[in-house]
Amino acid sequence: MSKRWKFPFCLLSEVAEVKRKPAVADINFPSKAFVIDSSFFSDFGNSLGLPQEIIGLKKRYVAYRGELCIQGSNPRIAFICPEEICLTNRDYFIVKPCPGKILNKYLMILFRSGLLEDQIKQLATGKRKLLGVRGARNLIIPFPPLEIQRKIVGGWDAHALLEISLRRKLKLSLDKLEYAVFGKQEKLAGVSEKTKEIAKSQTFWVKRSMVKGDFFSPEYYIPAPLGAKEKEAISIEDIVTIQGGLNISKDEWRQSGVPVYGSGNVLEKYFRDKPLGYISDIKNEKHGVLQDDILMCVIGEDSLGRSAVFSGDLAYTNQSLIRLSEKGTAFDPYYLTAYFNTNHFSKQITAHSRGVKQKYVRSHDLGKIKVILPDLERQKQLSEQYRKCATQLQKIKSSISPDRLSKKLVEKLLL
Repeated sequence: MSKRWKFPFCLLSEVAEVKRKPAVADINFPSKAFVIDSSFFSDFGNSLGLPQEIIGLKKRYVAYRGELCIQGSNPRIAFICPEEICLTNRDYFIVKPCPGKILNKYLMILFRSGLLEDQIKQLATGKRKLLGVRGARNLIIPFPPLEIQRKIVGGWDAHALLEISLRRKLKLSLDKLEYAVFGKQEKLAGVSEKTKEIAKSQTFWVKRSMVKGDFFSPEYYIPAPLGAKEKEAISIEDIVTIQGGLNISKDEWRQSGVPVYGSGNVLEKYFRDKPLGYISDIKNEKHGVLQDDILMCVIGEDSLGRSAVFSGDLAYTNQSLIRLSEKGTAFDPYYLTAYFNTNHFSKQITAHSRGVKQKYVRSHDLGKIKVILPDLERQKQLSEQYRKCATQLQKIKSSISPDRLSKKLVEKLLL
């Protein structure tokens, strides 16, 4: 190793357990568990809400909360397991740090920095050149004191802090909108008459709906519930024009041109400008997506119905997304997007879904779903908080990518 390093090195296996343990359905496992999927994590490695899967449905491996999941085909893809039990496919191996010796997030940053790439290339095996459990155990890593590790992690968290805070506020704004639009009709179903009488007090209902104390957060007011006259429902097809995405062949992709987006760009309930690729501007105009159009996921069990307001100028989408554009009835795109992202709408669209192996919704069936559309001014009032968070998240363009940040932090403190 280079003499420039300030601290000693050690084998990864000396400070962490490197493993891949098969998931077997028995009394030690729940019937369902979350599945580690890189598309369900933010750029800074924060979970965006993982999909679930029945244990035993596929051959899977186990990761427990706090363990590091690393993709063998690209070890820069490294995430800390956010749930009690998660499942991975064989492409991932698990690293469990020894308590008091090394921090899991320090290891994550180390893998993402790219400073281990030369070793990884030598230790990767097979036709696809994967880094497996045996190879990972033989990695030689810099082993600084915990104090230095904490400084590296602190630098990483400082960049992620704004993103994490805005995501929390986005979730909170959705909870409050859901209370204002659906609260009484949703929460009082199947409740005794005596409880209904007590629940006529708005304060009582809100206390039952608190989200870890944040519901009363002074930074976001609690909107007044819609009145009975404001709850008239209207079919989606009467409000918007629904247009499906493109089926793009391999030879159509380009290095530049008009960007193409997919479901991964709206998994976070706001639009993330990270194109799948580009195509030449030769497609039918009806497929073009314009600013303030709504993009909705129409494929996938957990992402079904998830929506975002498009913030770019012109783009196309693949078949995992549909575009909703104004048809004639004026509406606030952020209100309708927030509505689509509520639990209430998720139940509605799931009821209209088809498919066994993979859930999907046809444009025709989606158009028949009815939504509550109060007057335009009320829509803007209800979506104001959601709009602020989503707009800020869409505008976040870090001056340094997470991988470059990892390299910068590691080099600054270890070299």
